[in-house]
Amino acid sequence: MSSQPFRHTAEQVDRVKQSMRRAWNLPGAGYGEMAETLRPAVERLIEAAGIAPGARVLDGATGAGIAAIEAARRDAIVTGVDFAEELISVARELAGAAGQPAIHFDVGDIEDLPYDDASFDVVISSFGSIFAPRHDAVAYQLCRVLRPGGRLAFTAWLPEEPNCRLMTITARYTPPPPPGSFSVFDWSDPAHLDAMLGPYVEDISLIVDDVPWVASSPSDACDFLFQRALGPTMFVFQRLDLPQKLALHSDAIELLSTCMQADGTVRLSRPYVIVTARKPA
Repeated sequence: MSSQPFRHTAEQVDRVKQSMRRAWNLPGAGYGEMAETLRPAVERLIEAAGIAPGARVLDGATGAGIAAIEAARRDAIVTGVDFAEELISVARELAGAAGQPAIHFDVGDIEDLPYDDASFDVVISSFGSIFAPRHDAVAYQLCRVLRPGGRLAFTAWLPEEPNCRLMTITARYTPPPPPGSFSVFDWSDPAHLDAMLGPYVEDISLIVDDVPWVASSPSDACDFLFQRALGPTMFVFQRLDLPQKLALHSDAIELLSTCMQADGTVRLSRPYVIVTARKPA
């Protein structure tokens, strides 16, 4: 197998990844709390992956390890990998609390996985690998470590309102990515999937679903995003000066207020896809 050409220089990619690593390693972020809001999507992902007892499973860009834990509950032999040491620490803690201490967690780069070819029967990723900048490298690595006949399954965000707009609002307050960069939303585009995964797997399919996020109020939702539960948005917020913080907070409140229910709570729709594929035997 050989990966497709990368779009950017190694220096450009390294700068992006260093910034991402600082954001995801931010101390005090409640990653477990955020991961819990995704649990219904994780459960659907695990079902779609068809994990059998004894299967060797890799959870790429494992984050807080929620998908790895769910896979282990199906008596699989699970490895989780993430480039953020803070997230791996959280994942190990949550796995122990969930009664799954046998899960093996590694610090490693999804674009350069530290595993031999064909090491796993199933490779999964829950809203994780999609954030890596080099999509071609991610596709190559996920498929490289998958055995012939093995199954790939991951989740990706759809570019639909209001979740897409919330991400866009936050992105306005960050330095722009290098020209021509891939978008996190590209992973839900069938044409992009064919281009990235087509050389390595077959039977690529998409299942569309939604995993709504509910908060007690727009203000509570902003506190969740910028103060306590998500490293990247907390990282952005902390680096802004006061006028910028007020502007970002106001923009987010305006959007979240459009999602208010009759009881005053906020219900933010988060459409996504489950992508599945099989590596030829």
